[in-house]
Amino acid sequence: MTEIHAMINHLEQAFDKRALFLAQMQQQQTDCYRLFHGSVEGIMGLTIDRYASNLLIQSFHTPISPQTLIDIYTFYFQHKPEIKNVFYHNRAKGTKQSRQCIVGDAKSTVITENGIRYFSDMRHAGQDPLLFLDFRHARRLIKSISQHKTVLNTFSFSCGIGIAAASAGASKVVNVDFAISALDAGKKSLLENQLDTEKTQFIHEDYFLAIRQMAGLSIPVRQKRGIKGLKQYPKQDFDIVVLDPPRWAKSKFGTVDLVRDYNSVFKPALLTTRPGGQLFCTNNVAQVDQQQWIDGISRCCEKNKRPITDLKLISVDEDFPTFDDNHPLKQALITFA
Repeated sequence: MTEIHAMINHLEQAFDKRALFLAQMQQQQTDCYRLFHGSVEGIMGLTIDRYASNLLIQSFHTPISPQTLIDIYTFYFQHKPEIKNVFYHNRAKGTKQSRQCIVGDAKSTVITENGIRYFSDMRHAGQDPLLFLDFRHARRLIKSISQHKTVLNTFSFSCGIGIAAASAGASKVVNVDFAISALDAGKKSLLENQLDTEKTQFIHEDYFLAIRQMAGLSIPVRQKRGIKGLKQYPKQDFDIVVLDPPRWAKSKFGTVDLVRDYNSVFKPALLTTRPGGQLFCTNNVAQVDQQQWIDGISRCCEKNKRPITDLKLISVDEDFPTFDDNHPLKQALITFA
């Protein structure tokens, strides 16, 4: 079997295995998902995603030859005729190549998930065009529990979960992120769905500055001038809090370190969750053991006198398979007394 034939065989096997899943996605009005997850499905360093009429091919180890790219998108054109545009991103270490449109154009900017329309930018420099596909189950979950609830969405990125909550009829949604461009994408999605702009807020702010104040905690500032002149946020709590931090980030107000000090980012989110409320939290670092992570946040809840009545581990959807069912993205929904 030639190398090309072997590759097509891997693509076919993955596509056939997803037959029921793809039918479910169509039924759920979802047109964005992973078609090929190479690390598990036979070709290390290759991922292929669909975003509505767009196909995104990414290589993380070695560049893909022009002919191989043609073979890949020809396969998907035959199997998913809805796909019209093709983008390629060489993400191999040491390269600075941006995402390129190699077939069609970049005009399609709206994708649909669970019947909700999201703004998407296929030329966005990050790994995902403004919607993390492996977070789909989380958005579906939050949508299912948000009606008439107040929701705080921290590290909100493009506010996907906030838009899902707003579409479910949440009474208030607050999205907090330090990237103004990500919040702007959330605002576009809000308008795309004709949702109530009075009930959804977008706060451009450092997590520690905003959420520690909401939690009633002091602000540890690395500079002597303290917080004078900085924006003040009133103490408040929410029915649902979402905590989806990056692996590592540092500001003058605090450090996010999911490996060595998860609780420094977890505690403020915990204290902004009202009694009887729910906290959805994640840890996306593969080297962090799931049980140790759960034990750590459970101890933090106990220490802060926030008794847990239920803790559910949340799995990702099947288009992100693993060898051992231990996905790097760990997610938990915690309900408090």
